[in-house]
Amino acid sequence: MAHIVDDEIYCCTDCLMIIANDDASGMDEETEARCRTGIDAMHKRGYWLICNNQDPGNESEFSWSACEICGSRLGGNRHRLALLTV
Repeated sequence: MAHIVDDEIYCCTDCLMIIANDDASGMDEETEARCRTGIDAMHKRGYWLICNNQDPGNESEFSWSACEICGSRLGGNRHRLALLTV
């Protein structure tokens, strides 16, 4: 049975693309490295669940808040994730 570690993690679109598709094709090497480092550190604590962005409150249309995975402060969408353990 899975247990929720944290269900209020908001990440940038770059981190989301790597988590969901392992796709870093549109990123420079520095951005990809920063995202992968943050993802690897969080992944040691559990497994990712991407929350449905169709539900109100699961996506911030535009935010200057830092990505909770890579720390990027670039403005853009933030996507809600949950971290689970088994």
